[in-house]
Amino acid sequence: MMLFRPFSIVAFAAVLSFVGVSASAEGLRRPVRWSNGSSVLSVLDFGGVGDGIADETGAFRRGLEFLGNAHGGILLVPRGQYRFSGVISVPRGVTLEGIYTYVPSHASQAPTENSVLLPTAGRGKEGDPPFIQLHANTALRGFVIYYPDQVRAGTPVPYPYAISMEGDNACVENVELLNPYLGIRAVNAARHMIRNVQGQPLRLGIYVDQTYDIGRIENVHFNPWYSVDKRLMAWQLTHAEAFMIARTDWQVRRKHSISLHRLLTHTDGSMGSIF
Repeated sequence: MMLFRPFSIVAFAAVLSFVGVSASAEGLRRPVRWSNGSSVLSVLDFGGVGDGIADETGAFRRGLEFLGNAHGGILLVPRGQYRFSGVISVPRGVTLEGIYTYVPSHASQAPTENSVLLPTAGRGKEGDPPFIQLHANTALRGFVIYYPDQVRAGTPVPYPYAISMEGDNACVENVELLNPYLGIRAVNAARHMIRNVQGQPLRLGIYVDQTYDIGRIENVHFNPWYSVDKRLMAWQLTHAEAFMIARTDWQVRRKHSISLHRLLTHTDGSMGSIF
């Protein structure tokens, strides 16, 4: 039987010192669980609050940077609402993980349970950096992403992508895209995995380009859970797209249910095979 033995901060610092990593992250204050050489830390260790009011950008950046410098690990995000004024980047080998073990849904209501991320940056600026940037060998699991300042009626406000996957073997799993304007962008993301994703992305659900090894998109469901306003749904029926596929060398897609979006758009540069 595998046992998890709590390490003191001093002991953990000694371990990281042995592998040449500094343990001076601001706000680190709780014991670290160490198993099979991979650290598991809470964002609360880095100053996270989860009250839906405090700006959590700095806490998440500190935790992700700390684990990136430690050559990998898991940053756990406990139950709470985490508001962001900025964007975050998940370094190579790191997993950002919430509480949900399967993708939830929220019918016409703001989410309050488990791990909820509330981005606010980039309002009206579609081309700004994405809320979450995933690099090679990273994963994002177990969250609701909800834009609290988005409108529920009429024409939606543009925002940048909620998630951008760049680098091989990035994974998005068990994530509800409740109301992003743009959902997931996978570019230069060979062997990406997008699985168990649902919600109501308002303009575009998933965009794939320059993917030169097989990507996989499984069990995606886009439905009007965020808003059933007639004007917003009419806008979506005219403008919204579920998938936009550009240059890709094979793409596996299966088990999808789509409402209000055109199912699939190939750009002029599309190559490879979709099945």
